[in-house]
Amino acid sequence: VFQDEAVMINNCIETLQERLHEVRKIATEIGQLADQDSEKRTVLFAQLNQELSSFNTE
Repeated sequence: VFQDEAVMINNCIETLQERLHEVRKIATEIGQLADQDSEKRTVLFAQLNQELSSFNTE
């Protein structure tokens, strides 16, 4: 039983790490754009919000 729980916890951690990587990637891209391309930044902020909100639903 404990081994099953450990596997489940490890899978959750891996999933969180992958998503955190995605969030960091989007945030970095937003930072690099600065004020150059506000339309693309808006799209990236929407993606970032979507990624972050998905943390709350699982």
